[in-house]
Amino acid sequence: MDYAIGILSKTNLWSSIDERLGSRGIARYSYSDLIQSWTINVLGGTTRLEHIFDHRDALRQNKKFKLGMTPDTISRAFKRLAVENEYWSYHEAYKDHSKFNKLDFETVKKEKDKKNNEINWNEKLNLLNLKTAILLGILKKDEAYELDIDATFIPTDISDSRFSFLKGGNGYSPLTVMLGGIPILSEIRNGNSHAGFRNLEFLIQCIEIIKAEGLRIKLVRSDNAGLSRKIVQYLNKENIPFYMSSDANVNKASLQDAILNFKEKVVKKATLKIADTDYMFGKEKIRIVHFKKYGYEKGNRIEKHHGIATNNWNLNNEDVIKTYNTRAHHECNFSLLKEFGWKYMPAREMKFNAVHILISNLVYLIFTYLKQFLSKKVDFVEVTMEMKTFTKAFIHVLVQYTLGKPLLLERQDEYKRLYRFL
Repeated sequence: MDYAIGILSKTNLWSSIDERLGSRGIARYSYSDLIQSWTINVLGGTTRLEHIFDHRDALRQNKKFKLGMTPDTISRAFKRLAVENEYWSYHEAYKDHSKFNKLDFETVKKEKDKKNNEINWNEKLNLLNLKTAILLGILKKDEAYELDIDATFIPTDISDSRFSFLKGGNGYSPLTVMLGGIPILSEIRNGNSHAGFRNLEFLIQCIEIIKAEGLRIKLVRSDNAGLSRKIVQYLNKENIPFYMSSDANVNKASLQDAILNFKEKVVKKATLKIADTDYMFGKEKIRIVHFKKYGYEKGNRIEKHHGIATNNWNLNNEDVIKTYNTRAHHECNFSLLKEFGWKYMPAREMKFNAVHILISNLVYLIFTYLKQFLSKKVDFVEVTMEMKTFTKAFIHVLVQYTLGKPLLLERQDEYKRLYRFL
């Protein structure tokens, strides 16, 4: 951990955090101290804020680690970074973005309507995450990145969490933008929000922020929750290629006036029947790539029909499918983020938990940088390592070697090189 913090100190990360989050006045610890402490604990295997007591005595032995602060100290400081939630009226036709109206808090209190959608957009922390990714070299200015927009669900019984009929329980539903497969920007939404709620507003907001930082958008990918007329209109206007899953209604409508000749093609070892057609989606012309593949439903083998909507006519059908399917790997980030604190919410209000979610995302970016840096120094480290593997390599293995306990014979030389390097 000492070595990892040393690596990060050379990047000006901690001073950058204090510059962007501001001073805490006469407080004993700066924001960078608090984030550094949470980072060390997460890298040590902690997933809950209250569990940092497990490592406190060990951290107090190293003066660089600010005596190992308590969960209450970190929690109180993080709460000061919170912003108030926004409330939006609910409408069944959630894909028609004009049907949502922003409500003031007094109206919400008066109506006491659980159908209202509650969101939290913390611009300061989202900008911190984006700028940190650039500072650490995870993202590079003037380069074009694939943008994925997706929602996930965090189950929790926190008192202000809402019920999700889709997931069958209470929780939060963050909407996240990933650049180059890395989660960067998030709007925290309560569990009752549809997957398509405010996608247009959030996407426009994120693209403007990303462009302002000197980054370019190569393409936009989303599931069928992102396929709305206004989003298609916006992306066409901005000349941004998109690849989105089309729902059953669009697939059916696009086939009505077309007689397609499905041809069998092999895409990544899977045999698919593929065809494409043009389709007027509102006032916008798009291309639908249809493909059929066999799957199983209730134990029966059936042929399933899928569609991908795009505004790119230059790629062949197989490449359109491959480009869209890349997002499946990026969705794995949500399961990884749960190892960084997304699984357990420390506070009773969404606005405070939103801070925890975004700072945990920041720690994930730090972890990504450490993997990229160390993979160039040590053969044993790979950029695809998950947290558990990383922890085992840098804590368990080194302890075993230091205590003279047996290691795997086939990896002993590698472990020794790792130990000498650190």
